Amino acid sequence: LALALLLALSINSSSHAIVVEPACPAADCAYLPLVYNPAPVRIVNAHPHSSRAGTFRLIGEVVATSDRPVYEVLIEVRVYDLFGQLLGTGTGPTLLAATLPCQVYPFEIGTNIATDDSYGHFEAAISHWSLESDRVYRPVTAVITGIEAIPLYGTTVYAEARNDQPEPLANVYGVIWSVHQSYPAIRRSLAPCLAPGETVAFSEFLRDLGGTSVATIQVVAQGELTPCSP
Repeated sequence: LALALLLALSINSSSHAIVVEPACPAADCAYLPLVYNPAPVRIVNAHPHSSRAGTFRLIGEVVATSDRPVYEVLIEVRVYDLFGQLLGTGTGPTLLAATLPCQVYPFEIGTNIATDDSYGHFEAAISHWSLESDRVYRPVTAVITGIEAIPLYGTTVYAEARNDQPEPLANVYGVIWSVHQSYPAIRRSLAPCLAPGETVAFSEFLRDLGGTSVATIQVVAQGELTPCSP
């Protein structure tokens, strides 16, 4: 029997598989089932930027696609020139350790690919993930409490993180970001241990961010479910 199966995976923000089957009489063809294991996390937003050094930088957002936490999420970006030729690739993780259900999490990828006149477009996709972790993470309720715009400079964002879990959370981290910010996003250490009901305030200055882009600012926080003393 003549048998051929070509599986092409297109790298983009919503990865999909394309099966190209050979033309042949039906009686002479046999088909294998397509086995496709989609990532339990997907990219929902991605914006390219040029770093101060003139290189390609991508900042974006991911969400889990089920009710299970996802760990070790890596995103790969491929950068092409105006003629569709690959200029280079880059890989980066989410800024927080776990991608928990029902929340948006940021990622950032820096490269050494020049954003000059040859730059054409980019493609991004989830390249790695895990559903297993030695550590247990829980969401920390994080809200923006104030925004102070500084014309021509940027925007200062004030936020609070509150532990609404019934147990203390250790190693609490948070991020305030916008996919339109021109400088790298920063993961902030908020507390070594946060008691149930305890709140911690933090802030971030998003340089060069203003105007309608202020509406894209988000905040998220999480901690580890492990014994600690507030």
